[in-house]
Amino acid sequence: MISFLQALGIVMAVAAAFIAFAFRRYRQGYSVDDSTEILFFCLVFGVIGGRCFWVLQNWHEYRRYVPYVFRMRDGGFGIIGIVLADMAFTGLYLKKNNMSVFRCWDALLPGMLLMSAVARVSKAVNNQMRLVVVLDLLGFLLTYFVLGHQRRGDAAAYSLMWMGVERIVSCLNSLDPDANNILVPAILLEGIGIVLWILLFFRRRQRPVILFDLDGTLMNSLPVVTECYRYLFKKYGNINDFTDMVQMEVFGPPLEVEIKKLFPDCDTDELVEDYRQYQVSHDWTGVAELFPGAEDLLKDLKERGFTLGIVSSRVTASCRDWLNFFHIKKYFSLVLGGDRIGKPKPEPDGILLACEKLGKGHDSCIYVGDNGSDVIAARRAGVYAIGFVSEPKKEVELMEARPNSLIYQLKDISAILRAKHEWTYEMR
Repeated sequence: MISFLQALGIVMAVAAAFIAFAFRRYRQGYSVDDSTEILFFCLVFGVIGGRCFWVLQNWHEYRRYVPYVFRMRDGGFGIIGIVLADMAFTGLYLKKNNMSVFRCWDALLPGMLLMSAVARVSKAVNNQMRLVVVLDLLGFLLTYFVLGHQRRGDAAAYSLMWMGVERIVSCLNSLDPDANNILVPAILLEGIGIVLWILLFFRRRQRPVILFDLDGTLMNSLPVVTECYRYLFKKYGNINDFTDMVQMEVFGPPLEVEIKKLFPDCDTDELVEDYRQYQVSHDWTGVAELFPGAEDLLKDLKERGFTLGIVSSRVTASCRDWLNFFHIKKYFSLVLGGDRIGKPKPEPDGILLACEKLGKGHDSCIYVGDNGSDVIAARRAGVYAIGFVSEPKKEVELMEARPNSLIYQLKDISAILRAKHEWTYEMR
């Protein structure tokens, strides 16, 4: 029968595994809600799988009175059964939801070692069991923080191999009373880890989705934006307040946010409408232009089979108008403006929503932007961040935002794509 301390240990073990998993998934760009949903079903399937495994390995006792199979207080749960059941569930769930299976396993399986260590603390009444706890804890620390940082799936493979070896050693040396009958399953677990590690050498990396900011990244719209704001300052404020510093500040953030900040005593909606009417009523030919190499890059990427999209603070209709103006709309599978995004950059909402709408997921994605907020949004989404220095004054801001790559010409993106790593912020 499970004692109170053992039950408390199980609760604490699940909590510890959840924290480790949720933190890693947060770094990967997933919300706590996503992690909670996965962990909830992992708990359900883990309980079923772990109980079934425990019953099978102790069938010689349960067959005497089968109803005890369903009496959870009697006996326990086999960690190997929990691991295999959760791997099977997450594999199906993640594929269905366009998420990377290996990336999730890299977060999930090291947590299984932590869960095993915490759950066994209440049983560690002798030096042998304490050694088992230490081995599990050491395995978690190594696979979560040290090992498995080269390739996607390595942390999962090393976790499985560590579990297998630790349980084989425990079984052969009678370190854990609960591990006396699991030699064959432990060898199986070890084998699965080795096979997974080998298969990673032959896994084809997914082609990344490439998302672009529009203003200051593909098109040099700074003269247009500057002229439109100059019109507002002349009409509603003092043109002397439109300094060089303010001119740089207004380029990038959502229009409504900047107008409310710069003209607090005016009707924001009225000024926004006036700004847009002024912009659409003028011919900007020769004023707004694409950055050098932009169209050639887009054409090359499209011909090579990359899925391209726009994620901008500019409203969607305006984005489409400018893409049509430059005759480059045909290259993009999705155009997503600020009016369709929950929270503006530096929040990751736009990038995550774009990947969701494209049906690709963000586990292999690149975002290219010219502002620090673009890089921060990419980092928070867990995607590969490219900072484009369209203006020398932005270089420091972009470097401080810590992009994966910093470029000075758009054509440099082609060279970046030759690298052999995963297209996420942590590059695995």
